[in-house]
This record gives sequence, structure tokens and C-alpha cells, in this order.
Amino acid sequence: MRILRSLTVALLVTVGLLSSPAVVQASAKAAIPQNYIQNFSETINIGVIHNFDLNYTHGNYDTLLGPGHRTTEFWNNAEGFYIGPGWCARLYMFDPYENSWVYDWYINGPTIRSVVPNYSWGVAPVRCSS
Repeated sequence: MRILRSLTVALLVTVGLLSSPAVVQASAKAAIPQNYIQNFSETINIGVIHNFDLNYTHGNYDTLLGPGHRTTEFWNNAEGFYIGPGWCARLYMFDPYENSWVYDWYINGPTIRSVVPNYSWGVAPVRCSS
């Protein structure tokens, strides 16, 4: 019986169903997002950037972020965003102390912008006014 129990535990550890508390804690810690960018639009995609290194998957951005979505669907952190020609954006920063979004500034496109790390950002794309 003892041998069977040892074999069962070894099998569970091998297939990843049972692991040490340190491994569980490390993987839980890795899953916590450092920051995110949220698309506040109901209809317009925005380009988002994982690492602000000027080497992006799609030229000016790494992937498109759909309306209402967050970059946590792709990464644990995001470092920038892209607003295309003819578009502007209202940028909001999340204030964890007030638990609310605070208007930060208005941006004219086309532009690539980095964001301050460790803060989450809301981007509301709007047509630029003449």
C-alpha cells in the first residue's frame, strides 16, 4: 500500500497535478498583473505594446486590443499604446487609493506612447476634432 501511495504521488507531481507549496506560490505570484491598459471604447480597437522597445509585431504595436478589453488577456504588463491617423485619445490613470479612474491628458494621433509602469491606464479613442 505504501509503495502504491508513493507511486501515485510521484505520478501526480510528474503530470503537474500536485506540486510543492513553493511552486504553487511562485506561479500564483507570476500571474498577478503588474499593470494593464484597458480600451474604454465600445467600438474602436487600439494598438497596444508589450515592451516599449520600438520593435513591435505589427509595426507600431504588438496586438490590437478590442473595445472593453484589457491587456491582461495577453501579458502581465503593458508598456504603451498606438493611436492611428485621424484619431485622438483621452488617457486615464487608475488611482488605487481612490479606486477610480482619473483623467490624465488628451493625445493627438497618430502617435506611439509609453505609459508609466506599475499604473494601469484607460485609453478612450475618439475622432480628432478639427
